Amino acid sequence: MKRLSINISMLVFLFTFLSIIKNHNSTLFCQTNNLRFDHLSIEDGLPNNEFTCLIQDHLGFIWIGTTNGLSKYDGYSFVNYYHNEKDSTSLISRKVLCLMEDSSGDIWVGTIGGLSILLRDEDRFISYEYDKYFPNSPSNNFSYKIFEDKNGNIWIGTWRGGLYFIDRELLLDKKGKLIFQ
Repeated sequence: MKRLSINISMLVFLFTFLSIIKNHNSTLFCQTNNLRFDHLSIEDGLPNNEFTCLIQDHLGFIWIGTTNGLSKYDGYSFVNYYHNEKDSTSLISRKVLCLMEDSSGDIWVGTIGGLSILLRDEDRFISYEYDKYFPNSPSNNFSYKIFEDKNGNIWIGTWRGGLYFIDRELLLDKKGKLIFQ
């Protein structure tokens, strides 16, 4: 009987507490409805309004892949990266298909023309075009997914070409051809 009176006392306290909070318009139990949406487009600095992929890096930048290049957004303005046939340190192709940040902070960009890696320390790209005559190289240049495993090895999914593995040891100097396993 004593236990029943303790339970009833607790319930009365709980209902009293909740009614006091409710009557004082407390926000303790509600969420805000003040959502804000911004619309960003070419007029704001994007290279194109057709998005293909989007990631946020460890520094908080938003990376946007489009059909006409790559954009880095800091919340206020865009820095755009484009393909330039005369510049070997630019994107390998204008149409970006996928993005990934690796454990070193470099941004991997899969395109319809191959693979580009933005080396942040140098603010330049190194690019790899797949060579169908090179052993184990992907059969086409369409990179649709890039993933880094816990050992730092890179996995690349291609369009109709399957899945490819790049050994991390072969990427350390980031020069020369990629060796696919």
